[in-house]
Amino acid sequence: MESVERELDLSGSDLYLVACHTWDIIGAKSVGWHGAMVLRKGNAILDVGPQPDVIGENLLLVADKIIEGYSDRSANKYAVNPADSSRDVV
Repeated sequence: MESVERELDLSGSDLYLVACHTWDIIGAKSVGWHGAMVLRKGNAILDVGPQPDVIGENLLLVADKIIEGYSDRSANKYAVNPADSSRDVV
């Protein structure tokens, strides 16, 4: 993950890992990234570790939610607003 941050010249708090496995989200959040969970049949969110910031039924909905959160920030396009980080399924 550090190589991605270095290559993009961004910090982890500016980035999302999008996955359909809770363990990947836990890993990303443990190093300061945001996590976005795409729900799949038989692969529910687990009540262990850090929880996803965004949850959606498919990749398009998850992407829309992430974009919506970033487009709402005008002062700094990469700033993270904790109020936008919800566990609501979109």
